[in-house]
Amino acid sequence: MSRIPIALELYSVREDAAEDTTGTLEAVAKMGYEGVEFAGYYGHSAEDLRKVCDDLGLQIIGTHTGLDTLLGDRLPATIEYNQILGNKYLIGPGLP
Repeated sequence: MSRIPIALELYSVREDAAEDTTGTLEAVAKMGYEGVEFAGYYGHSAEDLRKVCDDLGLQIIGTHTGLDTLLGDRLPATIEYNQILGNKYLIGPGLP
């Protein structure tokens, strides 16, 4: 049986990530996690987050995406952002 990689859902460290996103991602990688699931981007561009994660060897395995960013004119930008991240999965964390 092949080994299943383990990732961390960043909502669990959201306060740390909001204060120091790069430092939090570094700590997550140092703990041995191989991927992360974003729950917010903390004001960072997709390019910056992708570079940090790539440099740390963290795969972006999903993003919690607000319903408002999936509707109407915002959807194309949401898709583009996630394509830049290299993310394949948009997660709806809850409905209003």
